[in-house]
Amino acid sequence: MRANTAENWLQKRVERYGPISKMNVFGTPTVFLHGQAANKYIYTCDGDILANQQPSSIRRIFGEGNIMELRGNDHKRIRGALVSFLKPEVLKQYVLQVDEEIRKHFEKHWHGKDKILAMPLMKKLTFNVMSSLIIGIERGSRRDLLGQLFLQIMEGVLSVPINLPLHTLQ
Repeated sequence: MRANTAENWLQKRVERYGPISKMNVFGTPTVFLHGQAANKYIYTCDGDILANQQPSSIRRIFGEGNIMELRGNDHKRIRGALVSFLKPEVLKQYVLQVDEEIRKHFEKHWHGKDKILAMPLMKKLTFNVMSSLIIGIERGSRRDLLGQLFLQIMEGVLSVPINLPLHTLQ
């Protein structure tokens, strides 16, 4: 997956097993759903039929009450509040801010370079835009420090949980 081959892997999986299949991820039974119809089903079905469950590393970092763990009416209420931020009439208010952030990012990291690593730079741009719009932290040392801390958190979230004997984090 680190070699940007996720799209190929997904396509091969769908060709071999279809858009709905079962698999094991780190020993945990998992349902694989692919496509627009699957997304619609996931986001509209009742939590008693299909429930989202995140890896233990995510639950440990974000807590049991994070949006990825909520179900039913609680999930709909929180998701509705977040989605209201993404409505076109609301997004229009932020176009100039986002445009300025993107221009400065390209000037600093992309212009004049023969080669770039696009993925880390796109992650950085996304973080910068979101930290500016949602949290209100503008460019500078404070946001740079927050970005480094965020990367550390994401490494923990995406880590493979390994239960080591005599280790404090079990």
